[in-house]
This record gives sequence, structure tokens and C-alpha cells, in this order.
Amino acid sequence: RLERARATRTTDRPIRDLIALETERARDLYRSAVAGIELVHPSSHHCLRTALTLYGDILTVIERADYDAFSRRASVSLRRRARVAGAGLIRAQAAQAEFRRNPGMGPAAARRPPAGDAHAGTTRRRPASRRCW
Repeated sequence: RLERARATRTTDRPIRDLIALETERARDLYRSAVAGIELVHPSSHHCLRTALTLYGDILTVIERADYDAFSRRASVSLRRRARVAGAGLIRAQAAQAEFRRNPGMGPAAARRPPAGDAHAGTTRRRPASRRCW
């Protein structure tokens, strides 16, 4: 049935119901992922929030199309992506600058290795290729 829907670019009621169920499931996963953002390096927080926002926006587009995900691609406008990503980039750069000025401050301080750990007192920087910006 899914293959036929994809091939014919049509969505019948059972497929729409399935997409509605999966959309809600994805939203539940996104909501649970929010808590995990605090577990990664602070320089990545804004990147992850940006991704959650934009992927959530795609789900909204699918919902507004009455869960018709086959007749056209569900996407967020370039303007919206630029606005969300631009704001996230500015916040990520500010957080990175703050972290460079005060490496012992902020959420990272709470996750500092215990005394005696091989990495205690060191600042490990992520390679430039692994940064979100």
C-alpha cells in the first residue's frame, strides 16, 4: 500500500492515519530529546535546538497538508530556515565565545570530571569539522 501511494503520489485515509500516528510519535520523541540537549557539550545546544525546531516545523507542514506526504515534499520555507538557523548560529557563536572566556562556567562545569580523572582541569576542544557552525 505504501509503495502504491509513493508510486501514484496519492494518500488514502489509512495511509493518512498512519502518517498522523508517526507524526505524533516523532513529536513525542522530539519532546523527550529536549532533556538530552543539556547532556552534550554546551557549544552544541543551540545547534540541536535549531534542528528540533526545523524538524518540528516539517511535521507541522505535514499536519497542515492533512498528512498527505506523497503528493509533494513537505518542507519549511527558505525564509523560515534562514531565520531559525541564523538565530541559532548567532546564539551558538555567543555561547562558544562565552565558553572560551570562561571555560569553567555554565552547564559544562556541572559535568566536569571528578578530581583525579585523567582529563580533570583540561579543556578538550572539538575539532572545527565537528562544530555545528
